Amino acid sequence: MKSEVDFDIRAFQMKCLGIMDKFDALCREKGLRYYMACGTMLGAIRHKGFIPWDDDVDVYMPRPDYDRLMENAAEWLPAPLKIVNCDSDITFPHYFAKIEDESTTFIERAYLGHFGGIWIDIFPVDGITECRLMRALHVRRFKFWRRLLYYVYRDPWKHGRTFGGFFISLVQRIVSKQYAHRKLQNVIRQYGFETHNLLMPHNDKHKTFTHETLGDPTEYDFEGRKYFGVKDYDKYLTLIFGDYMTPPPPEQRVVHHNLVCCDLEHSYKDYMRSHGISEDK
Repeated sequence: MKSEVDFDIRAFQMKCLGIMDKFDALCREKGLRYYMACGTMLGAIRHKGFIPWDDDVDVYMPRPDYDRLMENAAEWLPAPLKIVNCDSDITFPHYFAKIEDESTTFIERAYLGHFGGIWIDIFPVDGITECRLMRALHVRRFKFWRRLLYYVYRDPWKHGRTFGGFFISLVQRIVSKQYAHRKLQNVIRQYGFETHNLLMPHNDKHKTFTHETLGDPTEYDFEGRKYFGVKDYDKYLTLIFGDYMTPPPPEQRVVHHNLVCCDLEHSYKDYMRSHGISEDK
């Protein structure tokens, strides 16, 4: 994907690294478990740091640790960092959480209505049933409510006065953001982390792995630091990426996010004021 705006990806990664440093220190202080995940875990193994073209940081947290962080992050996180989730900010269109740097601007898909700073993604890891049929039904329910959540946030007229726009407008009249979030969270939390051996972080891949694969948080080198990651990284990365040590062809080495604005020096609140957008939106 090509971003709408150019930005210095290495400078961006260093800002993310600053957030990660504070997050790691907080987790160590409070005894919270976390794991580098997805491309971040791959970067730790293949590059000893960021994948050169990667434009985000992904972290897993077991549900008990995730919930404890959500309950206390407003008190624990140092400024200018803040936790953002559907409970703390109703403009937030996701079912997981982010830690954002309020002194920066990082805006993608502005038509969804959320404006914020550079961030790291935090995905809760929940249990999942070992019954394939029930698991397939669970994933279908997750996809349904996730799609509905997208509909209740997006601008129905983004592509003009289309039939699809009228449909989305109708959905927004019937389903509130709060209701869609609540239903999706009920699905995600259906199976307990501690009571099921099979685990699932609810994301695009819907991959499952065991407690044994996740293991106790294990330290890995990352940009000269030590961060925690998945214990059996080989089994995990093979599950997610296949032949993970072979980089993709050059044409696939691109950023993931289609940005409207990236500013490493100024707050997204300045962007909102300059565009006449209320912070109460």
